[in-house]
Amino acid sequence: MVLLLSCIIGIANSQKPIELSGDLILKKPRASTDAHPLEVLLTDNDLKVNFFDCLDDLTITVISENGLTVYQQTVNTCVTMSVTIDIQNLPAGRYNIIITDELGGWIEGWFEI
Repeated sequence: MVLLLSCIIGIANSQKPIELSGDLILKKPRASTDAHPLEVLLTDNDLKVNFFDCLDDLTITVISENGLTVYQQTVNTCVTMSVTIDIQNLPAGRYNIIITDELGGWIEGWFEI
């Protein structure tokens, strides 16, 4: 019984990577060899943005498919290596997460809730 409950909780909180496109313009070489210097994971209740390198200041914006900005924050990725965005109160629909750097580079990905 405990094992079954544990499996159900694990499924409910599973993380799904969001496919990202675009490129950031980096001021210095990256330490990581990953395709992107960050990842965005979608769960039932939130988005989690993980940064693999110090990328200086990045702005994270979430926009509905109607063009309404529902979240925006600038993060110093040399200090903060992860950001969690609560999405549980957003209406169902498609959203775009866009991450921009100070030099005009961007990475984006669509997700649906």
